[in-house]
Amino acid sequence: MKTYTGHNRAISTVEFSRDGKYLVSSSVDNSARIWDVSSAGTIKTLRGDAFRSADFDPKGDYVVTGNGSGQAKIWEVTSGKELLVIDRASSGLVFSTKFSPNGKYVATGGEDNTVKIWELALKEEEKLRSAKQK
Repeated sequence: MKTYTGHNRAISTVEFSRDGKYLVSSSVDNSARIWDVSSAGTIKTLRGDAFRSADFDPKGDYVVTGNGSGQAKIWEVTSGKELLVIDRASSGLVFSTKFSPNGKYVATGGEDNTVKIWELALKEEEKLRSAKQK
């Protein structure tokens, strides 16, 4: 039906936002892209270290990514701004990231054979502030 182009190396994951409006792709080309599904155009390009995973929060406001440096990061969809870095999500690569259905938690799975659950703390204006392991 549509082809989305822009990455120049292997794509490690693709996920739709819950409302189907956006698509996120992560790649070992050090980028994740947020796409408008209807136009197949890139809305934002997120830059980082060899993205391995990505997922939208339930409302489609945020994306969580996992990278080759053992970190998970939370990004704002509309601005592409990095809001939070979760260090030590894995002692190796972070291959999997997922928001909980209520958006209050992030799960990470890594090269170190662990799954970790992180509780996200929100400021009143809904900008992510911190995460702690649960």
